[in-house]
Amino acid sequence: MSSYDEKIYQDALKAAQPELGDQAEAVAKEFATAYAQVKNLKQAPTDDQKLQLYGLSKQGLQNPPFDQRPAPGTFDFKRKYMDNAWKAVVTAGTTPAQAQQQYTKLVNELIEQIGTQ
Repeated sequence: MSSYDEKIYQDALKAAQPELGDQAEAVAKEFATAYAQVKNLKQAPTDDQKLQLYGLSKQGLQNPPFDQRPAPGTFDFKRKYMDNAWKAVVTAGTTPAQAQQQYTKLVNELIEQIGTQ
């Protein structure tokens, strides 16, 4: 595991542990694996799927938490779309552990549909 993948795992574990306790380790490992696998899809996900993945990953990692994130600039429309995707996950009441599980499920569905390189 690369140092970047290890950091993703550690952030995921830290975010999920308060909710899942001892089970957080397995969920965080699956999430970190999915996080790495998404880069190996045969083709890029749709823009909507990318936004969904972004929102779930940001909520799953909590680094920083949503209420501490920097606000996007006035004319930074791409960043606003990304911020709105994350906000939708938060507004839905999705916990970090749930976000990790949903992210993993979505990546696995994309792998089935698109395949990996």
